Amino acid sequence: MRARPRSGTRHFISVLAMGALLGGCGSKAGEACDGDCAPVDLAVPSGKDAGSQDAGALDGGGGGDAFVPEDDVIETQLDMAELPRAVEALATVKLVDADATGATTLEVVSGEVSPTSVRRPTETRPGREITLVIRWGYMPPIPAPMGVGWVESSGYLAVAEGEIELLRALRWDDAGDPKTPRPATSFVAPQTDPRVLRFRSFVGAGSEGIFVRVRRFPIKPVVLVLQVGGARRAIPMDDHLVQHLIAGGWAVPAGNLQIESDVPPTALRCYAETGTLAGTWSYGLDETLDKFVGSVVRKGGAMEALTFMPLDKPVGPFGNFKGTLGGAGATVEGFYARTYGLGSYDDHGEVVARVNAKDGSVQELLSGAYDANNIYARTFRRVACDDPAVTSKNYFRY
Repeated sequence: MRARPRSGTRHFISVLAMGALLGGCGSKAGEACDGDCAPVDLAVPSGKDAGSQDAGALDGGGGGDAFVPEDDVIETQLDMAELPRAVEALATVKLVDADATGATTLEVVSGEVSPTSVRRPTETRPGREITLVIRWGYMPPIPAPMGVGWVESSGYLAVAEGEIELLRALRWDDAGDPKTPRPATSFVAPQTDPRVLRFRSFVGAGSEGIFVRVRRFPIKPVVLVLQVGGARRAIPMDDHLVQHLIAGGWAVPAGNLQIESDVPPTALRCYAETGTLAGTWSYGLDETLDKFVGSVVRKGGAMEALTFMPLDKPVGPFGNFKGTLGGAGATVEGFYARTYGLGSYDDHGEVVARVNAKDGSVQELLSGAYDANNIYARTFRRVACDDPAVTSKNYFRY
């Protein structure tokens, strides 16, 4: 068995992997499903998220017999586990005064800004959207005598595939700010590519930040890259789908950095738990995850052997895998998202997969977390939302 000490990065988790990921959310078995998972109009609001199928096809008529893979976790390739070169090139262009034309100026606020403060009435694509309040600087503000002047903390947020929508640009001023004007105006530049949001920032005794909505489509390993000053980090979007607040561990130019996230409620699918994973995930010589050997323990105690191996070499924070379940020809395909610590990826994170029947249809979904050699996950099947077996509403994972 393998175990390593954790890094100093602090993770404040409101929906723990061993809680939300394993225990589900929403209604419990035997309870009626309320309006949160009632059928909804599946039209895609922006017209950008339909993928290869129209909205009606994605619905599939509802119920457990109409499982449409494109509406759940389906893609495991790692082509978007790093920023494409064109996105990286655009994101790293330094902002100048001329870029302030048409830019969004920072709104001065005094209290906390919650990522739940801007929500859509109804979401139609589960597991694909998050809202983030990203804040850097001094939290709380530092006293006036400690101030060291204005510190540039410019940077960008980029997503490998999908889009970023700016909701608000934020500034928390403080009486301890330098008495001299900022060296230049802080602003968020107009977007020329929906995958990139660039900002210019100068922090005194307070902090600045951005409030954004990030979408990926379809569900797959998609990386977010955030840079503030010289501090840059590649973040799995999946981190923010299960963790409410992540703070600490950032070597930003002034103060610290925190990211608070919200997963908007959806009203599309309901799921019933079908089993629990048991087994050991080993590591290879290169310190990356290797073979998993274990089983899925069904309700009632029956066990089905589960084995999977890496599919590709890990890229950025992601890795993928493929294997078999039971003796009836079922296969497992999935990906894992590694959590970043102090200077390297830690040996814990999230894992999600689909279970394909012998004929290729998706029969179950798998979701959970791993920590060193241990994996804590469950399997789910789609059910109608009025099914008394419902254990998780909206999305089997998120």
